[in-house]
Amino acid sequence: LLAQYHQNTNHREILKKAAIIANFYLDLTNENLLAISDAREIELQLEKIETWYDNDIIYFGNVQLLLNPISVYHLSRNINSSIYDRKNEVNIKYAFNALINAACVLIKSNLVKQAQEVVKISRKLELPGYHLLESYRLEYVEGLLAYAQTKDDKKLQILFSKLAVLPSFDQLLSDFKFGFSQVVEIYEKNSR
Repeated sequence: LLAQYHQNTNHREILKKAAIIANFYLDLTNENLLAISDAREIELQLEKIETWYDNDIIYFGNVQLLLNPISVYHLSRNINSSIYDRKNEVNIKYAFNALINAACVLIKSNLVKQAQEVVKISRKLELPGYHLLESYRLEYVEGLLAYAQTKDDKKLQILFSKLAVLPSFDQLLSDFKFGFSQVVEIYEKNSR
């Protein structure tokens, strides 16, 4: 896909698809398939968005690892500003999940203060109805924040114990443990 995009840089949809794939690959392997110039192009596209819609929010939520963490923080704030008075025009659940993803990226980048601000924004979004998955995701990112600040994983261990008895959340538990192991590795490396 990237070769196709480089042959004709007007095909931004191809770059979007390649970026989403590269983001997931980066998360799993810690290997970035995108050139710095491609990542910068993605940032520039996102920075140009004045009014965020569902597709923009979903895209942002799925390419954040490729972006400069400071851009992730600023774009998160842009999303919040854009949807503040338009909550009936966008799916708040998409925004919530994109912001939770952003908080995780910021934690992994050791930008704890910015991650806290993004979590605060996430909490203020009023999700319609009751969303168990989102409440667990929020609890998870708050546990990561606690770990990043104190190296105490008690909140996460409580969450993991809760999820362990719910068979329908086996994959979520596995994902959370994997993400937490990445954070532990990053923060241990930073403390050396």
